[in-house]
Amino acid sequence: MADTFNTKQIFSPRDVAYTIVNEDGASIYSCSPEAKKEFPDLDTNIISAVSLARRIQDPLAELVKVEPQHIGVGMYQHDIKKKQLEDALSEVVSECVSFVGVDLNTASQCLLRRIAGLSEKRAAQIIRHREANGPFLYRKQLTDVSGIGARIFEQCAGFLRSEDIGEPNFIDTIKSKKFNIPDLSEELGSSEETIKLVLDTLGKPLNYDLRTEISQIPLFKKGLVSIHDINVGTIVNGRIKNVTHFGCFIDIGVGTDGLIHTSKLNGCRLQLGDRAEAKVINIEISKKRIGLEALKNIVSFAEQKQFSPAPFNYGCLDPSIIMVET
Repeated sequence: MADTFNTKQIFSPRDVAYTIVNEDGASIYSCSPEAKKEFPDLDTNIISAVSLARRIQDPLAELVKVEPQHIGVGMYQHDIKKKQLEDALSEVVSECVSFVGVDLNTASQCLLRRIAGLSEKRAAQIIRHREANGPFLYRKQLTDVSGIGARIFEQCAGFLRSEDIGEPNFIDTIKSKKFNIPDLSEELGSSEETIKLVLDTLGKPLNYDLRTEISQIPLFKKGLVSIHDINVGTIVNGRIKNVTHFGCFIDIGVGTDGLIHTSKLNGCRLQLGDRAEAKVINIEISKKRIGLEALKNIVSFAEQKQFSPAPFNYGCLDPSIIMVET
């Protein structure tokens, strides 16, 4: 396979670009009941490939199908009690899904079950109701679903999108009206920061998706590379995949993660998920080791606001010319 990747003109005359996708958990999902239900006639390898491609298009919707402990959460995850880790990770995933919000008429069962107030059973009931009665025209219809009463509706409605999400004149009123934040804070028994956040959220456009604020497009590369194609001095870039006490591991797209030792960080404060540029300082092909020196932090995870990127629109790109390498 490496010999094939070394052939630069393999796709000639087409100009092909590829991107790197983290494959953690893809094989586990491909064998899961959810995958078999979604793709009953496909081989598990094909299901994995579809899942990886979907991670580029809408990471949040696809990654929720995999239990978070299978995605790779650091080298110390086995030092924590399994139940404690599962509960903590599940809570974080639910917070992310609820904060972004989901479309009530298109969300999968895996996505709906992560919404605050909903469970696996309630998510399944929503899907069945949607299939039997058509799309939800307004969120209040959720109370017609078996198992969702007024209390559950109150918990989950704010995190679900539908056609009744708001009216333009209401949004204009929120934007133009001057509110006395301290008085509202005292009247509602909440902090001024929370009041400001609520008012700012209410003033957003209809069906607003906060992920659209992130100028993050997948990193596409032109050259097909392996560990044999890089040399000492080669400049590479990639995403920080793991952070340890002795350095950072970075996925540079050659099948082997490179290590930036703490002594080679050059003042860069790299965190999990950051995009960084580095220089190759040593290679041990037999041991599959790549030593790197940090040059600069391209995009920090903090700047990405710790959210998954918005679904990426490929327009009319021919799927046959998009290659996903893992």
